[in-house]
Amino acid sequence: PTQTFGWLKLAEVRIAQEASGRDVAAALMHSVDVAPNMRPTWIPRVGLLLRYWQDLDADELPSFVAQLRTIWSATPAFRSQLVETAIGEDKMEVVAAAVGEPPPTAEALKEMQTRQATRMRPR
Repeated sequence: PTQTFGWLKLAEVRIAQEASGRDVAAALMHSVDVAPNMRPTWIPRVGLLLRYWQDLDADELPSFVAQLRTIWSATPAFRSQLVETAIGEDKMEVVAAAVGEPPPTAEALKEMQTRQATRMRPR
């Protein structure tokens, strides 16, 4: 595939086919390489990257960390989605280490979610 969505879909197909974690991680990193800043792919891709991050090779880890930092610093809404995704994958410590900040408290997470819900309400 030459498009980031194609690589992301290939990773999903590989998961469905029970391919090795390394094969899944390679497809995910190709997606990052093709379009690291394509926001619609950030959260679904990072969810899978968090699941397969231990299958990344040493050359891919800096790109993975950069992706986490980019999402973390983009907007409060993306930060909240990243935190929710990391918690869902039980990988908040990976995100915290990558972004250099302690994991948010339950109270801070609830506050982020409330702010996001308030912004998304129709006017």
